[in-house]
Amino acid sequence: MVKKKTWGIYCSSIARTSHFVRRIPRYGFTLLEILVVLTIMAVILAIGVGVLSSVLKGDAKTSATAEIKQNGSLVLDVMSYFIRNATALNGNPPCGASLSLTQPDNSVVVFSLLPTDNINYNNRIASNSASLTNGDIKTGVDVSSLTFTCDTTTSPPVVSIDFTLTQARKANSTMGLATSEKFHTSVSLRTY
Repeated sequence: MVKKKTWGIYCSSIARTSHFVRRIPRYGFTLLEILVVLTIMAVILAIGVGVLSSVLKGDAKTSATAEIKQNGSLVLDVMSYFIRNATALNGNPPCGASLSLTQPDNSVVVFSLLPTDNINYNNRIASNSASLTNGDIKTGVDVSSLTFTCDTTTSPPVVSIDFTLTQARKANSTMGLATSEKFHTSVSLRTY
């Protein structure tokens, strides 16, 4: 008599039928298999969270840099326009922390640095007290310096503008990112 092993093993701990031991199929996983799968899933999840975090920080930094450049370009464009069209520089000395210009219609335009207040928590560049930079606490920019240098020895006079913009104060503290940009230009008055 030849014994055929169809699908079982010889074992005394599992139910016996006739001459050989028949294995009862068990459905499920062992504890070791579950731990291995959980470990692999934890590693994949940790890598995914790290990648997602890097992408979000990069996006936040890109947005902050774009906001800073947009505000800086606007300020330079507005100031350049008014300086080019000015008929005179006011004050003695005419430059420093603020700049006063007489326009062709005899109106006076003053550019200055507005400090923080109860509404705007960021320093702002202003034209006649109207803010030129975004002073929003989360998405705006903070002006850390503003300097005007005038060369009145040339004809026409030349005004140099220097300022530094940084990411909004609240955004710096929440994201842990500090983005800043320096802006500089020189503009000459037109003499008609």
